[in-house]
Amino acid sequence: MDGVKASLVFGGMLVVGLLVSVTSGLSPPTIVSNEEEFVLQPNSVFNISCTGKRNVVWTEPLPKNTFVYPGYYTATLFIYNATVENTGYYMCTYQTQEGDLEDEPEEDNEAGIYVFVPDALAPFVPETPENLVVPMETDGVPISCRVSDPNSHVTLRSVPSGEDMSAFYDHKMGFFGSLSPGQYQCETSVNGHSIRSVIYTVETEVPAEMDIFDVEVKASEETVRAGQSFNITCVAPIGLDFQQQWLHPKKQAMGAVQIKDTSLDGVIYTLSIPKATSQDSGSYECSVTHIISGEVRVSSVAVTVFEENSFVAVDHSGIQTSEFVSLLEETEYTILINAYPNPKVSWLKDGKAMPQTYYIFTKTSHLEGNRYQSILTLRQPLVKDNGNYTITAISGSRTAHFSFTLKVKAPTAMMFPPSSGPVLLPQVEEMVVPLHTPFTLTCRGEAKLDWATPLVVHEQTQEDNSGLFVTTITVDNASAMHTGYYTCFYARNTTEDTEDSSIYVYVPDPDVPFVTSLVPFGNHVLSDQEEMEIQCRVSDPSANVTLVNVDTQLPVPSFYDSKRGALGVFTAGTYVCKALVNGEERDSEEYIVHGWTGGAALHVELTAKRTALLVGETITVNCLARGSEILEDHWKYPGILANRAIKTVHENKRDQEILYTLTIQKASIKDNGIYSCSITDIISDDIQIKELAIRVFASRFLSITPDAHVTWLKDGIPLSDVTAEITTSLRQLSETSYLSVLTLIRAKEEDSGNYTIRVENGEHIRDVGLNLEVKVPAVILDLMDIHHGSAKGQAVVCITRGQPTPVVEWFVCKNIKHCANDSSSWVPLARQLHGDHNGFAL
Repeated sequence: MDGVKASLVFGGMLVVGLLVSVTSGLSPPTIVSNEEEFVLQPNSVFNISCTGKRNVVWTEPLPKNTFVYPGYYTATLFIYNATVENTGYYMCTYQTQEGDLEDEPEEDNEAGIYVFVPDALAPFVPETPENLVVPMETDGVPISCRVSDPNSHVTLRSVPSGEDMSAFYDHKMGFFGSLSPGQYQCETSVNGHSIRSVIYTVETEVPAEMDIFDVEVKASEETVRAGQSFNITCVAPIGLDFQQQWLHPKKQAMGAVQIKDTSLDGVIYTLSIPKATSQDSGSYECSVTHIISGEVRVSSVAVTVFEENSFVAVDHSGIQTSEFVSLLEETEYTILINAYPNPKVSWLKDGKAMPQTYYIFTKTSHLEGNRYQSILTLRQPLVKDNGNYTITAISGSRTAHFSFTLKVKAPTAMMFPPSSGPVLLPQVEEMVVPLHTPFTLTCRGEAKLDWATPLVVHEQTQEDNSGLFVTTITVDNASAMHTGYYTCFYARNTTEDTEDSSIYVYVPDPDVPFVTSLVPFGNHVLSDQEEMEIQCRVSDPSANVTLVNVDTQLPVPSFYDSKRGALGVFTAGTYVCKALVNGEERDSEEYIVHGWTGGAALHVELTAKRTALLVGETITVNCLARGSEILEDHWKYPGILANRAIKTVHENKRDQEILYTLTIQKASIKDNGIYSCSITDIISDDIQIKELAIRVFASRFLSITPDAHVTWLKDGIPLSDVTAEITTSLRQLSETSYLSVLTLIRAKEEDSGNYTIRVENGEHIRDVGLNLEVKVPAVILDLMDIHHGSAKGQAVVCITRGQPTPVVEWFVCKNIKHCANDSSSWVPLARQLHGDHNGFAL
């Protein structure tokens, strides 16, 4: 029996011990456990011992959160606060001693375990950069996407197609199988969500050096006048293993001299003809053989010798007398010209001079010696371009020409069914355009067309004789910012099922590896349980991109799509994409993933610490917004043109609020006016605008602070506040408004009169008056019958009281018997009345 194992578990700590009996002879170290795999919980503590016949060590390098406790013939490995980075092999071996054989097999002197630390946020073990690029081997290719959970099911997919690849998978090693050069990504599922690893690139194996050699043949002049000299040169690889020979008819180069020179570029074989004759016209071949492998490379060049002083000839190889081209398919026809002296070249269409336009034009250029070329370009051939095209070259007294008929294939009815979408040319899903070069895209359809492009581009629309609508966009100088989707669609969607047509254009620029997003707040990403998109698009589709968490500086599992960016489910934080360009690592802009998903309705509150201030004081306006996490603020205020304000932003994630503050130090009269805060919710497109007025005064008026003195007067005499019947009070309503109240506890008739409120503040005094009338109910105090004798008659006096002055009406009853009980006997007395303040007389 080798020993007895004892295991104890305390909380998150696993302690493994073993009693070992030592035997003679050197055998591999022994791990003190019957297990070869361990699954640790995150943040747990773990230790395990290794023992042997002499001192043992745990093989470096080890993760940072580990340490080894040495003992006699024993070494104990401790892992504390376990993380996904602790997932991997841990090997124990004998400590090297003097006299050890260097070639002794390591596997005979080591023992190991494997540790898993499952982490739902990091299902794949963080990868080292050297493992991301894998050379292709004939016996198999390893893709080292290891998982932190041994129960994970992992799939290998091709990038960008997403095709499921067949390969053997080991949770401790990754995939291994026969894979073609390209990019691959591992995928697993966590809580029902698909998570993808970093991208691995499999590169083609470089062939052996002896299999890579080229032969280059050139003529000093390909068109030569009789009597001139010319040379044929052949450049071949350096070395005794290569053998060269010239191949040409015997009549050619009869007086030629062969020369051999060696340079840094290779061995240069020269066939020199000092005086050319017509017999030297023809083809000259250079053949080079690699003696060991038997590989043969052959290259040739043609030379034409003319007897006369002037000559011209056209070479229309590859162009037939009748040419057909598809509608709108850009086409070039190249004519080679051998001439001396410089030829004059012209093109005719149907016997008339051909006008040069953007859509059809010609260009003639000098190649070398007596060789020229003229190119006819049709960018978007239409039916109207059918006809006979003739090129004429004149050199001295010599003339050469060539004619061909061009026919543009018109579309048939089957090409455009009523519900078909527009057709975009070239008909590819994507294309790569070299930096600073032009490119053209053409779209045709049955109705008027429009484009959606990354940047504004030149657009030209026309209608073909066949009834099709044709639109073309042109970029004269492509830059990285032209990278993106170019979509053609009908301006008015005449059919519900009509689709659009798109092509993705890449413009690689090593100085601009990542394309800046033109979408507002494109570097902000809201949390999503399904799929999130970090839009770090590259200008070069071949770039290898890794998503990295800025805080931890560790790679983050994701699926990278060069047309969209990094895709996956990410936790809140700051991320950056890294791309390798010409051996140099380049970073994208930072992207912020928000844990705040939004959804609340937009609400805005605008307040100010003070709305009335004196010159020199500080204006502070607060705009509090609640809504989604991505809000845009816009301020308007009197001093905006002079940029007088300082703006600050404070985010309160707990209450899901954002506070925007506008501050103006040392306010002036010019800062007086309306202050407006406009908040836009980027997610919902909701907008709210709030306004308030700020007043800035040059000096104090009645009061800016509550120190005004108020006095009440009645008929010019001050009222006493100590009386029980009359009280006054003063209360501040706002920075500049006050409320003073005069209270008459029991209003009496004698309280009527003129009242005045007098407000004093320093040298400023102002009076405001009012007239108070106390209403007294009307009553009859007395009714008197006064006899003045028969001469003067009888008088009836009614004495009343009231405020305002009562109105008195008189009634008379002539039938005294009925006056007491019958009110109908009383009738108004229509006679003139006169009276004073207290009574009236009849």
